[in-house]
Formats: sequence, C-alpha cells, structure tokens
Amino acid sequence: MDRSFARLLLLTVAFLAAVAGFSGAIGRYGWQQALDQVADRGAADLMLATDRLTGQLQMYQQLAVITADHPDIAALLAVGAQRGLDPMLQRLADKTGALEVAVIAPDGAVLASARGQLPARLPDA
Repeated sequence: MDRSFARLLLLTVAFLAAVAGFSGAIGRYGWQQALDQVADRGAADLMLATDRLTGQLQMYQQLAVITADHPDIAALLAVGAQRGLDPMLQRLADKTGALEVAVIAPDGAVLASARGQLPARLPDA
C-alpha cells in the first residue's frame, strides 16, 4: 500500500504541475494577445491624431504664406500703416477656425490682431 500511495501521490503532483504549466501558458498567451490588441489600437489612434494635426498645421502654414503676400500686411510691416487690417484678420480667423490671427513684428510687437486679445508685445521665447 505504501508503494501505490507514493505512485498515486507522484501522479497527482505530476498532473497538477502539468495543469499549472498549461494554465500558465494559456494565461500568458491571452495576456500577450490582449496587449497586442491594445498596441494596435493605440497605433491606429496615434496615426489618426497625427493626420489631424498635420492637416491643421498645413492649413495654418498656407494661411501664413497667403497672408504674407497681402499688400495691407506688407504695408503694415514696411511703414506701420494699418488700414482696416483687424477686420480682414477677423474674417481670416473666422474662415479658418483659428482662435487668433495676428501680425507680429520680428521684435515681438503685435502690430494687428483679429480679436485684439493679445498683449502689445509677446514675451521672448
């Protein structure tokens, strides 16, 4: 009886070890699959956010290029003559969805702005 009990105990321990190993492997596989799905979702979300941000930045880049050639802005930068520039900047802000459109001199002085909410001089960056 002692030998059969030892054999039964050994078989039981071996079975429990196999079940534990199998369960651990399945748990690890499930965990890895879940992490892969989360990583894929995060990568897709990041790609969408990147595309949106790039589109917005390109819109503002085009806005800067277009307005840089505007004769009223050129006159403002050259001689400081502001002829009704604020309403034009307001229309640009409304059409582009920008919160503020401003003409800023190289020294940081705000020469004109759409909403008039900027300080007279921007702080040094």
